[in-house]
Amino acid sequence: MRFGKKAEGGFASATMAFMAVTICLMAFIAIAVGTTFIEKETPSDFNDIVQGNFVVSLGEIVGNADGAMASHMEFHGYGAMSLELEVLGKVSPCEYRATCGSLDGVEGVCRSEWGTLTLEDEHGRKLPARYVVVAWR
Repeated sequence: MRFGKKAEGGFASATMAFMAVTICLMAFIAIAVGTTFIEKETPSDFNDIVQGNFVVSLGEIVGNADGAMASHMEFHGYGAMSLELEVLGKVSPCEYRATCGSLDGVEGVCRSEWGTLTLEDEHGRKLPARYVVVAWR
C-alpha cells in the first residue's frame, strides 16, 4: 500500500491494521479465558464411604460407615478418620458422626473433604445432606 501525497494510508491499509489488531486481541482473550475458566473436576476419594450407605428413618440418619472407613484407611495408609453427615434444612438436628482408628502415632498431616449428597427417607423423599470427612496420616 502506498501513501498518497498528504501521507494518508488509505482505507485499505487502515482496515488491514484494524483486522490484525482485532485478530490478535481475540486470540489473546480466547487463550486467557480457555486456561482460566476450565473446571477440572477431581473425583472424590471419600465417595465410597458416604454414597449409598445411609438413609433417613424416623428423623435420624441410619447407616454404618465403619467397614468402608476401615478399608479406606487400610488402602490409603491413614491412621484415623472422622465422618460427619448432616441433613440440611431440618428443624430438629439430624446428624451422624463416626470415627475410626486412633490418633496415637499419626504425624498430624490431615486431609479433609466436604461435599453434598441426597439421602432418601422412609417415604421416598430425597433430602439434601452435607458430609465432612477428615483423614489423618
